[in-house]
Amino acid sequence: MKKGSVTVYMTWMLAVLLSLFVTVIEGARQRAISIQAETAVDLAVYSVFAEYNRALFDAYDLLFIDTSYGEEKGSLARTKKHFSYYANENLMQGQMAATADLTKCFLSDVSFPAYAYATDQKGAVFEKQAIRYMEQKYGLSYVTDLKKELTDAQESGLFTRNVTAEREQNQRIIEETELPKKDTGMVDAEGNPVLEETELENPADQVNGSRAKGVLLLVTDQKQHISEQMIDPARFSSHREGKQEGIGLTTREQVKTAEKLLFDSYIMEKCSCFLDEEKDAGELSYQLEYILGGKNSDIENLKYVVHRLLLIREVSNVTYLFSDGAKMAEAATMASAVATAAGVPVLIEPIKISLLFAWAYAEAVYDVRTLLAGGSVSLLKTAQNWHYSLEGMLQYEGDTAVKDTQEKKPGELSYQEYLRLLLAAEGEEKKVLRMMDVVEMHLQTEDASFYLADCVDYLSVQAEIGSKYGYSKELERTFYY
Repeated sequence: MKKGSVTVYMTWMLAVLLSLFVTVIEGARQRAISIQAETAVDLAVYSVFAEYNRALFDAYDLLFIDTSYGEEKGSLARTKKHFSYYANENLMQGQMAATADLTKCFLSDVSFPAYAYATDQKGAVFEKQAIRYMEQKYGLSYVTDLKKELTDAQESGLFTRNVTAEREQNQRIIEETELPKKDTGMVDAEGNPVLEETELENPADQVNGSRAKGVLLLVTDQKQHISEQMIDPARFSSHREGKQEGIGLTTREQVKTAEKLLFDSYIMEKCSCFLDEEKDAGELSYQLEYILGGKNSDIENLKYVVHRLLLIREVSNVTYLFSDGAKMAEAATMASAVATAAGVPVLIEPIKISLLFAWAYAEAVYDVRTLLAGGSVSLLKTAQNWHYSLEGMLQYEGDTAVKDTQEKKPGELSYQEYLRLLLAAEGEEKKVLRMMDVVEMHLQTEDASFYLADCVDYLSVQAEIGSKYGYSKELERTFYY
């Protein structure tokens, strides 16, 4: 039997090698824990963000995590639970019981120190996503074409000229002028001749008298169905109080002025209006009209828009009439006849102006009637596309005919394109809040718990990954759509 021995030198060498081996193993373990922790956290973040609300994306091309997850009220605590589940699954807790687990990692803590809700900063987060979608679809060059129409409208004073004040001021001049009195051929009890004021038979009065009538009766055909749907506005984003607040866009690029026209285009693309009721619109059929009017019913929103369109068309028509020498002369001839018959030649000019305003209004009613029938109308009229004669304006109330709605000529705008102009002139905050209302109206028909105030698109995640071997690693991730 042979005996073996180990020298002191060899003993020392084995001790050193064993220490080196253990150090290498622990270093490898630490590195493996670090890699596993980072991978698990990254995958958990991706998994959480992959749970975006599918209905919202399908209908509006927006990516938001709905923290309600189908429950009555949203909560980031639920999102943390989802994150924790995915993190632990990715750490493979309990999946290696049959073999040696060199890391034995687990999620020890997670928090969301920063987050952004869709409704933050009065909807700026929501608006930014919508604009990014439009940029990717059309590009910023698309804004150039939109600006031209808006510039033309602004330079023509369509949003600023107050024709109502001008008309009323002119009318006061007519009403304050004392008319001559004529002998009736009768005498009073004292034998004095009875005099009566001469009547001023101004044709403009007939048109102006109809301004107070129901505006929808003037511009819609009896065959056209008008929706009577209504909403309770307190249920939606623009009216709800006590919404959760996040950090908004404070860490991201804010919405630029040049981009805001793209949001108008987003509204136009996603919303229904009077002319396309067949779209699945939710609780209100006239969504574009709601964004402009903000009223509680389709009919009130349509009235609001029609009033705005009438005013724009009246301004445009007045501007044209005052530039057309032939039509000005025609109005002056009629005004002279009316003033002479009443014995007040001093009123020739005011009567002429009143006739021009009445003529412009009658034409405006025809224009809006054409738009609501699916036709198109030039932003600025010419002699070639003017409809009513001066005498013909008196029959405008009963005139149900409209321009051929199938043929759209260059320079003409449709009903939807006029709505785009109104949107461009509307305040940004109102548009964003009301568009969020529209989204909720639509999606709540399928999911009554859906609120944009519960939806997030930005999360800052702080996670701590522990190990049963005594190690831990803290990680921070920021992610947004």
